[in-house]
Amino acid sequence: MKVCYLTPGGSVHDETWLSELRKYFEVVTPSIRADIVQAGPLYDYGPKGVWYATETGAKFVAMSWGYDVLEPRSDRVLSMVLEDSHIALSDSNVVTERLKSLGARRVHQIPWGVDLEKFTPAPIESGAFFLATRKRGWEMVERAIELAAPALDFACEFELHQHHAHDDMPRSYRGANFYICGSPSDGSSVSLLEAMACGLPVIVYDSPGNREWVTAENGWLCDSVDSFAQAIIEAARMSPTERKRMGEANRAVVEQRADWHRNFEKLVEVYHGFE
Repeated sequence: MKVCYLTPGGSVHDETWLSELRKYFEVVTPSIRADIVQAGPLYDYGPKGVWYATETGAKFVAMSWGYDVLEPRSDRVLSMVLEDSHIALSDSNVVTERLKSLGARRVHQIPWGVDLEKFTPAPIESGAFFLATRKRGWEMVERAIELAAPALDFACEFELHQHHAHDDMPRSYRGANFYICGSPSDGSSVSLLEAMACGLPVIVYDSPGNREWVTAENGWLCDSVDSFAQAIIEAARMSPTERKRMGEANRAVVEQRADWHRNFEKLVEVYHGFE
């Protein structure tokens, strides 16, 4: 079976998808007739996917990237793309409901997940260090850091994960004590799941997608600069035992629900159903 994967290309997520697709299918370019055309983000690449699938008689799979339907520029375009799709792919409950509201008839929910052999907890306790990832939402986190700083008894370091190659991220997560992200519009955030897999407590924006993974048992859900600042202070004052307990809870959640290889097998079954 031949699959044409249409996305902007070049991202870590693209490489992850392509690597997994090639284990089960022949991945082809638009110059070769495909059996399945998988395209996303939907606003940008959905119309291209619809056109190519229609021209070649392939099945069209609309792959949401989360933000493309949670922060849409045109519901009309999205509805047209979903109307012409054989199935739509979702990574979370909030994205699934949004796709259905836009007219998707068949939605398969498959969290993107994490390579659990690559992203693993650190064997030792690190120092007072926070790792902030994702550029989206960074301004809120940065202001919260400034607000929290006077209440801390020691200096905490913060950095964006864009400053690291993805192959280096497991080591970066394991060198941190916490994960922070202020992005307000995620479905299943891959960087959040990676941090959880590495046993980090997490401080994230209180969005529907994040609430599917984070509770008071394993992190903090925040919706303002003040609440992020308070979470930073509370997290910084936790004992190593408390951090370990919270990190172990996160690892357990990811092992149960976000194993990328196991989740991808569900998509393989769906695609073979087209035969």
